[in-house]
Amino acid sequence: MEDGFGLGLRIGGNVKKHLAFSYDRDLSCADLELLDEPRSSTAPPIKKLRERHHALAKCLAQGMKDGDAGLICGYSASRVSILKSDTAFKELIIFYQDAGAERFIDHKIALQELGLDALEDIREKMEDDKNPLTFNEILEVAKLTLDRSGFGPSSKTQVDVKVGLADKMHEAQQRLTRMRDVTPATSMSEAHFELIETLAGFSNDPEGYVYYAYPWGEPGELADFSGPETWQLEMLRKIRNGVISVEQAIAQAQARPEEDGYAETAAIQLGVTSGHGIGKSAFVCWLIDWAQSTMADTKGVVTANTENQLKTKTWAEMAKWHRLSISKGLFKMTATARFSIDPEHEKTWRIDMVPWSEKNMEAFAGLHNAGRRILIVFDEASSIPDAIWETTEGALTDKNTQIIWAVFGNPTKNSGRFRDCFGEGKFAHRWNTLAVDSREVSLTDKTQIANWIEDYGEDHDFVRVRVRGMFPRTDATSFIPLEVALEATRRALPENNQMSVVLGVDVARFGPDSSVIYARRGMDGRSIPPLLFNGLTTVQLASRVYDAFMNHNAVAIFVDGGAMGPGVIDQLNVMGAPVFEVAFGSKSDMPNSEDSFMKFRNKRAEIWAATRTFLKRGCIPEVVRGLQHTLVDELTGPSYTYASEDTLQLESKRDMRRRGMPSPDVADALALTFAYSGYDSVPLQTGKGETYAETPRHAPEGETYA
Repeated sequence: MEDGFGLGLRIGGNVKKHLAFSYDRDLSCADLELLDEPRSSTAPPIKKLRERHHALAKCLAQGMKDGDAGLICGYSASRVSILKSDTAFKELIIFYQDAGAERFIDHKIALQELGLDALEDIREKMEDDKNPLTFNEILEVAKLTLDRSGFGPSSKTQVDVKVGLADKMHEAQQRLTRMRDVTPATSMSEAHFELIETLAGFSNDPEGYVYYAYPWGEPGELADFSGPETWQLEMLRKIRNGVISVEQAIAQAQARPEEDGYAETAAIQLGVTSGHGIGKSAFVCWLIDWAQSTMADTKGVVTANTENQLKTKTWAEMAKWHRLSISKGLFKMTATARFSIDPEHEKTWRIDMVPWSEKNMEAFAGLHNAGRRILIVFDEASSIPDAIWETTEGALTDKNTQIIWAVFGNPTKNSGRFRDCFGEGKFAHRWNTLAVDSREVSLTDKTQIANWIEDYGEDHDFVRVRVRGMFPRTDATSFIPLEVALEATRRALPENNQMSVVLGVDVARFGPDSSVIYARRGMDGRSIPPLLFNGLTTVQLASRVYDAFMNHNAVAIFVDGGAMGPGVIDQLNVMGAPVFEVAFGSKSDMPNSEDSFMKFRNKRAEIWAATRTFLKRGCIPEVVRGLQHTLVDELTGPSYTYASEDTLQLESKRDMRRRGMPSPDVADALALTFAYSGYDSVPLQTGKGETYAETPRHAPEGETYA
């Protein structure tokens, strides 16, 4: 196609219409000079030269291509091009070029003089007929001289820089262990390996790594951020300061004799509760990136409360920070894992994203990596079942291994393993924890938070959970609030207690459940320790119950009538004991002392409601001998729903086991002591103070039970 201007030029493409042009004026010399002026659109200048800028400048100063230098230093090719146009960065490249010339000038002169002397000797020998060179010697001289003068044969060798990365990391860590003040080499001839050695220096310093690895304050996603939030720094420093370093963990573990039952290496256990919008997901990603980038052959698993949370939030955020990380060139990021580009270590140097499943817990049971590092991360951990926690805990037994277990979440539930990591939880002494208030974080919407506090109040559970990072006073699903049960463990014994003793007997079925005898004397559910038995026949259990009846001069025995219960009841009847069968599934036949309008689905819901009332005034033991968990765990474990006709229905033992909760055998035995009226004694509220009196359960109208 012709150009349309009569110039005879051939141009590609289709012309839809002829171009129109008009004459304005002749071009002047000033117009042409404008073409030499730089464009007005320039990249913003670098605010601060950081370590990555220095590393990139070293690479470019030695003649490395833009793409290769960017891959090593964590920059795209376009970003390298932009940096090369920056005045400060240009000066940095020139500085390293000059430094390199000065460093090698003496060596080059010495080598040059030596080479010239050698060539003169060779020439003389070639001209000497008495000592001629052989053909092979002449050929080697030809290859050497032609090659050095640029005319020799050329060859290409493919070098896979991915291979050996893990070995280099191991070597770097060993050198750093022997000599902590070693600084990274300045030579960039093996830049991948230099980066690895630098990263190894941060193996016990996550704070330093986070500042080093990400482009804080540079144009892009982090342009407006100078570094981590205060709470994030606090958690990072707990590691950096040696509180949970590899060396300390191993040293402390080795100081404990194995015969005491300790594993040789104690796990590093971190727990964070928080309100909304504090940057929790970002911190999770920094922890993953640091753990994997600073120790070769690190293995780990990341999970969350739901598969959707894991894929769309946790792992999606991880993809962002992988892209920003200086170490991204060392790892491959996929939809389900992040692993080493070294093909020999892609199976051993990896972090996997694994949705939890109680039917398939092998991923959590097989977390073994002796002599290296293991990382486990639970995101939104309050909703991860106890069975997953227990499986994970049982797998963390490798010797001389740094084991990091970090759990994060909003404190939505007042029961379960996540709750037990904090405050007065039974595992709290094992965890290094922090509660983060959303008001103290710069990222949050302070106006919305202020509205919530105004609408609900500072101490409302909505504000406690979503703003203050505190567990609710009442679990939304637990029938008995945690605070009510805990307060009963702290309450002092009643004075001058002259109440009669009643016994509650929960009879175990088959399996791990225990048969329990619980003795209660009025408001005192603590003085007489509950008795737990496993593997007894109905005759043997009946004999133990009768002994307790005689020892405590009890006035009544209430026995669970399900499954094996009738056998125990028959034996006690033969012995002449005052025994009463309680069918959990039977119709409720007692009014509620707190709310006369409350109706119950069955007898079990009724007696648990009476137990809840008792806990507000009575006392219970903090520890029950033979019980692997606590009585508080059992009392706060069952949830509840409302069945037809607004009747309250308590969660069954079977349903509790399905979601990983302990069977409330001791709690059921306590509840059985409230089965029928006329046999126990309760305090009555008087005008001043409290008095205790023998009072039947069917109290006159107007009286309430404490």
